[in-house]
Amino acid sequence: MTDRRRLASNGRVAAMDLKGIVTADTYNNGQKAQVSVGLADLCRAPDGARDRQLLYGDDVTIYETLENHSFVQSQKDAYVGYVANSALCTTPLAPTHQVMAPLCHIYDMPDIKSKNVTLLAMGSKIHAKDEKNGFVAVREGWIHTSAISSCADRLKDPVAVAARLIGVPYLWGGNSALGIDCSGLVQLSCLICGLECPGDSDMQSEELGKLLNEKDTLTRGDLVFWKGHVAWVSGPNKLIHANAYHMATVEEDMKATLDRIETTGGGRPIGLRRISPLGGVS
Repeated sequence: MTDRRRLASNGRVAAMDLKGIVTADTYNNGQKAQVSVGLADLCRAPDGARDRQLLYGDDVTIYETLENHSFVQSQKDAYVGYVANSALCTTPLAPTHQVMAPLCHIYDMPDIKSKNVTLLAMGSKIHAKDEKNGFVAVREGWIHTSAISSCADRLKDPVAVAARLIGVPYLWGGNSALGIDCSGLVQLSCLICGLECPGDSDMQSEELGKLLNEKDTLTRGDLVFWKGHVAWVSGPNKLIHANAYHMATVEEDMKATLDRIETTGGGRPIGLRRISPLGGVS
């Protein structure tokens, strides 16, 4: 409860359910809202350092509104921080579909030659209405149906999701195909498959799946953790991870990766975990 990343309090305001637990000037139940831009930074302070990112359609609770930013808590992982007011809509819509293409456009008309309005990333959630010419209508325009799938049709293999993002540039705190880090890759892969997942690797190493020991045979869908880093096991002696060495998401030889990380000061893995029942999915 004391981890600031998931504590809905900034000293001035706090969530009502924290009354008696944390000290704040006021407490409230918050206002439901939704991210209405393609990508929004979740920052430690207004205009401060990025902790994570929120995608179009992500639900948040607003606890304080300032001139240009709001103090919010993300529904998907309970992370708190400041988001630009211009990125939020206070009339949230229930999602019907999620974006499955790495990136796609919202157009102003149901026509591929029409003006592109907003760029959406994989994992964005939309409320689809009318369908026309292979497009569905959303609040801001039209999205081609080839880029989306029903929220009811979840993928089963998070590693297959991660593989779609091979080549995406590395970005500290990134959560999208425009830029992603190691824990963002794991979180996005899990969320698309309907699996709850915290936002940072230290939390993932404690909360995801079950702990393995060094003698266990690693299979596809297992996770390898270092201090401050995490990678998917994608196959026999293979890993997929977003990393600063390549400045990209890559798939590479597991032994070579282990040796490189150790020789460059990252040490040996500190934990292995299996997301049951998905570990071993082929």
